[in-house]
Amino acid sequence: MTAGDPGVFGSPMGGVMSRPQRADRSTSALVSVDSAVARARHDAVDMLGA
Repeated sequence: MTAGDPGVFGSPMGGVMSRPQRADRSTSALVSVDSAVARARHDAVDMLGA
């Protein structure tokens, strides 16, 4: 039985189980965006010779 499966426990269990997964995905997306911004800033500093 998967997290979003409308089975014996219905949607309450699916909602509770899928919410942390969505939070993890958005957090990892933010982390990857942060690292991309830091990498771009580092590359720009290298190009400027600073």
